[in-house]
Amino acid sequence: MAYFEKYLNYGFYPFYMEGIIEYPQKLINIINLTIETDIPSIKNIEQSYILKLKKLLYAIAVTAPVKPNINKLSQRIEVSRNTISIYLNYLHESGLLNLLNHQKEGFSTLSKPEKVYLNNPNLSYVLAKESTDKGNIRETFFFNQVSAKNNLTSSDSGDFLVNNTLTFEVGSKIKSRKQIINTNDSYIASDNIEFGFDNKIPLWLFGFTY
Repeated sequence: MAYFEKYLNYGFYPFYMEGIIEYPQKLINIINLTIETDIPSIKNIEQSYILKLKKLLYAIAVTAPVKPNINKLSQRIEVSRNTISIYLNYLHESGLLNLLNHQKEGFSTLSKPEKVYLNNPNLSYVLAKESTDKGNIRETFFFNQVSAKNNLTSSDSGDFLVNNTLTFEVGSKIKSRKQIINTNDSYIASDNIEFGFDNKIPLWLFGFTY
């Protein structure tokens, strides 16, 4: 727990060992490199559309996790609905976003995700800054860590359904079971607790799941 908050701020990428002060700018540089060079070279995107990709990422960053309104995003970014879906998938494949899909819907490039998250909390702190919300950070961390080795989809009663079996609600140490009390195999990923008890599991512990 002594290192958890630091990890959320600047511990995800290994170049934090080169210096914490320079970390945010280095991360911004990597984001720009990914959007300006990597994605266009792999996906054959014209240079004129790079700015639209950036606008989409920043629009998501200040509200993530968000249930995307494809129509509004389409109008804001000034591209078609289908293009928004394709761009979300590009940003997901590049490691900048995570897309949470519904359990009953198969994934496809043009499918609308149930929720859109930034890939990890470090991205939130450099892109969203003052818009960063603690609850969003918790969910982003859980999704990022657990999805490395498991299948995560949306849950009708909690925040996440893991491998179509386990339901998780992510929250603070005072989070109650009210929302998932009638759900079998349900647990709370709880922040600011050192040890688990009853159906509560420390949130930081999910960093050791892979």
